[in-house]
Amino acid sequence: MSRLLLLLQQKENRRLLSQWLTGNYQLVSPSIETDLESIQALSASDFDLCLIDGAAFSQLEPWLKNQRQQLEPIFWPCVLLITRSDVNLATRQLWQSVDDLAITPLEKIELQARLEILLRARRLSQQLQQANLELQRADETKSRFVSILSHEFRNPLNVVSGFVQLLERSPNDPEKQAFALQRMRRSIGKLNELVEGVLVYSRADLGKLKFDPHSLDLGEFCQQLLAELRLSYTTPPNLRLDLPEKMPQTPLDETLLHHILSNLLSNAIKYSAPESPVRLAVRYQAEQVLFEVHDQGIGIPLADQPDLFESFHRASNVKEISGTGLGLSIVKECVDRHGGQISFESQPNVGTIFTVTLPVQNRQTESRCPDTAASKAH
Repeated sequence: MSRLLLLLQQKENRRLLSQWLTGNYQLVSPSIETDLESIQALSASDFDLCLIDGAAFSQLEPWLKNQRQQLEPIFWPCVLLITRSDVNLATRQLWQSVDDLAITPLEKIELQARLEILLRARRLSQQLQQANLELQRADETKSRFVSILSHEFRNPLNVVSGFVQLLERSPNDPEKQAFALQRMRRSIGKLNELVEGVLVYSRADLGKLKFDPHSLDLGEFCQQLLAELRLSYTTPPNLRLDLPEKMPQTPLDETLLHHILSNLLSNAIKYSAPESPVRLAVRYQAEQVLFEVHDQGIGIPLADQPDLFESFHRASNVKEISGTGLGLSIVKECVDRHGGQISFESQPNVGTIFTVTLPVQNRQTESRCPDTAASKAH
């Protein structure tokens, strides 16, 4: 319901308008005679339209102009109640402070029509302002996106370029060639990860991220994922996997789950010391499967935690550690597509635990995971 401010010194007009408009609008009608200071303390942003008569206008014109200027470019309509004999006295300056005249004696239907037209114009101005703000944010996001990706792509490309030069200088040195090819493969793998991350982010942003669940052996899936991660680092990270003794075949989207766990584990590795353990734990709880990623890394400052899943947001303590700021936003999108939840606990210089909870439906018969121990570190 629109909120109207009635600034009317003429008591009969105040009574009549209150009677006409009550029920269709929320009205605030202070007394000009006794509440002048209180009126000047009001904020126009709390109201959708102002109805003011000539006597009140002469006392409140500076306040009225100031309020309208503060709200620009949003339209804040102001209607001046004026007698027909006073219309000819209206000046050009007056139109800078009001948007329409309501000539007394008033016609109820005509007045209500004018108010609705002005209120519609105000709503359109608010929508336009919101659209402009969203465009500005989109432009800022695009600029930040290009800047971050340019930096992130440059690093692995520089590595590849450097080792191509090494190969050219050492055509007959098998040991150097093997080393260079290994590093180039890892850099190309990093580039592929960046491209895939951008594609997933783009699909999610366009609402085209597909969800295609099918039965998974989570024990085998998690072991393969950790093996892939170990191979992607020059010095294999200290990864551990805790699985329950028995695990059901679980209907989840394999691609989205890979994005979830690989991003969480990669972050845990990236923000931890080289030999620091990173643990992935899987457990079942009622009709849900829980994935927990534990690390003993740099943690997340409290001030950064509310914005952690926003695209391109990076914590203030990452310093020179590379990253796009897309990983956790991708994780959140993939969790949401499963209808799940993600939470975390973190302390700076202590570590972080991310917990992903995904609903499980139509769970199939249980099968033992590849390792028979109830909870094993790999």
